[in-house]
Amino acid sequence: MGDALSSLLFQPPRPTPIKESKLVWLHTKLGSKIPAFFMERPGATITFLYSHANAEDLGTVYPWVKFLAKSLDVNVLAYDYTGYGLSQPNEPSEENCFADIDAAYEYLTTVRRISPANIVLYGRSLGSGPSCYLASRTADEGKSVAGLILHAPFLSVFRVVFESGCTLIGDKFPNVDFAPGIRYVVCSLNTI
Repeated sequence: MGDALSSLLFQPPRPTPIKESKLVWLHTKLGSKIPAFFMERPGATITFLYSHANAEDLGTVYPWVKFLAKSLDVNVLAYDYTGYGLSQPNEPSEENCFADIDAAYEYLTTVRRISPANIVLYGRSLGSGPSCYLASRTADEGKSVAGLILHAPFLSVFRVVFESGCTLIGDKFPNVDFAPGIRYVVCSLNTI
């Protein structure tokens, strides 16, 4: 059931062109190499860590991220999930998505030297899963990020289809279970 669920859940598009010069390459703890790009706004104090939706990749989200950075005057790091875009060599999975956002967060905090207090997680649809995971993890470690924006989030994958009242074995991205560990303001748009 796990492989069948993953094949229904993850729908990577054909890789969308994006200039290689815009990319940085991140290495995950599970052995994937994923692309990311960092949009820097002069004088910005807040950095968004953007986790895109399903059936998107860095090439498709680039115009939206550019608009977001300019409109809100924030820096933005966007990254691809394992199995999406130009990433290599593994298949998409919940575990890989968590490792992917961990690698992106590590890049921001160690390479870019951005304090967790200046990082806002932004998860759109599928991206709400890795974002809720990281928000809960950093809070548990006593190093909470500044905030969490959930754009079209879901409670869990199974709960998109039916309300179970609890997290069932095999469910993916149990955002509802991560929520109690999140210790700051959460903005949710278009909840499913």
